[in-house]
Amino acid sequence: MAWFTSWATDWSPASNFLQHAYIHWLTRGLFAGRRRIYFDTQIDDVHLETELYSPAGVNFRIRVADLEAHVSWMQSINSRLPAGSDYFIELGHNGNGDIEEAAANSEVCIPDTAIEYPEQIDTALEFQKPLGTGTDIWPATPLNYTWSLQCAQQDTLASWFMNTANRDAFAHISHTFTHEGLDNATYSDANKEIYFNVAWMKQVGIYSAQRFSPNGLIPPAITGMHNGDAIRAWMDNNIVNVVGDNTRPVLMNQQNEFWPLISTVESNGYAGLTIVPRWATTIYYNCDLPACTVLEWINTSAGKGGFTELLNDARSTNVRHLLGLHHDPFMFHQANLRQTDVNTTTVGDQSGKLSLLQIWVETITQEMTRL
Repeated sequence: MAWFTSWATDWSPASNFLQHAYIHWLTRGLFAGRRRIYFDTQIDDVHLETELYSPAGVNFRIRVADLEAHVSWMQSINSRLPAGSDYFIELGHNGNGDIEEAAANSEVCIPDTAIEYPEQIDTALEFQKPLGTGTDIWPATPLNYTWSLQCAQQDTLASWFMNTANRDAFAHISHTFTHEGLDNATYSDANKEIYFNVAWMKQVGIYSAQRFSPNGLIPPAITGMHNGDAIRAWMDNNIVNVVGDNTRPVLMNQQNEFWPLISTVESNGYAGLTIVPRWATTIYYNCDLPACTVLEWINTSAGKGGFTELLNDARSTNVRHLLGLHHDPFMFHQANLRQTDVNTTTVGDQSGKLSLLQIWVETITQEMTRL
């Protein structure tokens, strides 16, 4: 059995389906070859800071040392997985977070601020925006990405990725420039969210990474999925594959849970976008430590018990997904990578300072190896 991370945002559903159909016809249902498990952990909000669920009012942003710890850990876990395995973390980047940090700590950035706009008004979860409506919230200027490389380098986190070895230890994908919610966004705002982030990724070198998804996107908070103007903006910028959310049935293929969903004008406002299913986890986006995610699990998801019980639930739920040979990636966020100043945790035969992501992955992969 081999472990691989899936590159869910770049695969072709039509090609994938036809290949499997041909193999089935050729072998009369007997799969000739090795069994692969696709295991992709995607990290949203990289470069942004997150207000934590607990303690309230505290923000967290990952540090270079946190990323370096995950690089060495990926090497360790690959040495312990079956031969031929290739597990790597996929990072979803928001370039405005780099500019925010740089402009706040340096005078070399022109303009001297990142993109800022008023607080957004939330919509209903499956709100479908009438085409052509909405109000721009991006400022009138700049019209294009104008910050210099010298400006981008002022943030130590972004600067770290400019080292090729650091960059290529991970896979990379766009998560839009500012993380604007796109359910009620205009075409203009959605368009800028993509091409500004592309310009930034090209500037800092992420666009040239060995593992980069130029045609994929993690939509911010999985918004814009029923906004035809946003989807048109994505596709006009060559974004043809995005991830969805398996907790929302309307974003899943109702004919076959293993297939992606192809957007339609009726349901999504624009046709032809591939929406790849993605699993949520009980490692919540606004948590950096076990106590935080346990509290949110209890308060929002009827969780019962402590961190051990949460991990037991995660193990039984997500191992079942993997044994079912789903290709769906798993959702995590930048705060979940806090590692350098956490307490020691033991997971099976592994003990040390482990981030929430590392604890979760060790729990799942060790159980899969056992089985």
